[in-house]
Amino acid sequence: WCGFSLCSRTISDDQEESSSTVTTKALFPGDTGWFEGLYDIGAKYGPYDVAMIPIGAYEPYDFMEPQHNNPSDAVKMMQAVQARRSVPIHWGTIQLTTEHCMEPPQLLKQCMETSGLDPSHFSICLIGETVAVINISG
Repeated sequence: WCGFSLCSRTISDDQEESSSTVTTKALFPGDTGWFEGLYDIGAKYGPYDVAMIPIGAYEPYDFMEPQHNNPSDAVKMMQAVQARRSVPIHWGTIQLTTEHCMEPPQLLKQCMETSGLDPSHFSICLIGETVAVINISG
């Protein structure tokens, strides 16, 4: 449907807004499937401190691919947009498609390990869990 690229800025008392410092960047891509233009987004607006990336509702893949990521696509998206940390979204709540509702987080962990990436940088949360992202720029 729609996505957002967000940033927070710090402006000290002696600065004008034009000389503000970006302190945190976040990406919410919405219902976005994998596409090569994600590299352009990462190059122009990244790196992101955190990205909320969809990982579910992808089967049958040939039908759902344009609007929904599978876990492998989600890992590619994380890399393309240059996200330091990612939070998986869009899985396990409503049965929209044919994959088992718990398949996306299981495959995500495998895809992160296969890609040689630290799974803690795209870690699974329990459904309804609150996640505090602290010191995300470090």
